[in-house]
Amino acid sequence: MLNSMLLATIQYYQAQMLRFLPSTIPTSLKVALVAWLAINFQTFPGRWHVTVLVPWLNWMARARLGLSTPTTSDPDPRTFKFTRTLFSGPGLSDAFGFHLSNSSYAWAADHVRGPHIYSLLPVPLSLKNVYFALGSTAFKFTKQIDIGATFDVTQELVAYDKKWANVLHHIVHNKTQKRTIVPARAIALAGFGEHGAANKVVVNRMTPKQRLAWLIGEDEKSGMSIKVGDIEMGMEGKSEWPGAVSA
Repeated sequence: MLNSMLLATIQYYQAQMLRFLPSTIPTSLKVALVAWLAINFQTFPGRWHVTVLVPWLNWMARARLGLSTPTTSDPDPRTFKFTRTLFSGPGLSDAFGFHLSNSSYAWAADHVRGPHIYSLLPVPLSLKNVYFALGSTAFKFTKQIDIGATFDVTQELVAYDKKWANVLHHIVHNKTQKRTIVPARAIALAGFGEHGAANKVVVNRMTPKQRLAWLIGEDEKSGMSIKVGDIEMGMEGKSEWPGAVSA
């Protein structure tokens, strides 16, 4: 019932949008154009300026007028957080993995930087010629955000020194039904490792359904003869890996 209502709503708005296009354009081309606009509405030119800069300027104006104050009485500024809920649309997502593109996390963080800082420090930022500047950013990815999901972006102050203030962003979404597969089990199922040859014999006797159930840990009986090697391998050299991976 819900799906039919959603489809009817989409068809209605699609028909309304098609009315604004010249009748000389073929219907198929009109539909393709509307679909293209719908897919890319979050990345359409100028939209970033509206969704990011308008709230930013709004909070800047509130600070200048003395209307922006922290909504916490805790004397520790690190307890004050600012959160916005965003949507992982197709224009922001990876077309192959169907999840939020890595570059889109910076886009998401833009939505809370200004409002959080201006609401946290309204008095100093209300003074003439006092602003804040973004120094640098770094990201650590733990789990993907699927296309079509809503997610929360939260910014908080975590530390500061003589020159820089360090803020932390948390980008989270509701749990999905996806399972995390232990790499060692995948390695064993593929026939690698010390017991690879013996494991291949067992795996060849299993059905694809049994292999999947064993891989995610739901059916240990079918693959009870599969021997899983070390849970970790090669991690002793992690400190020598290049870049942030070694952190």
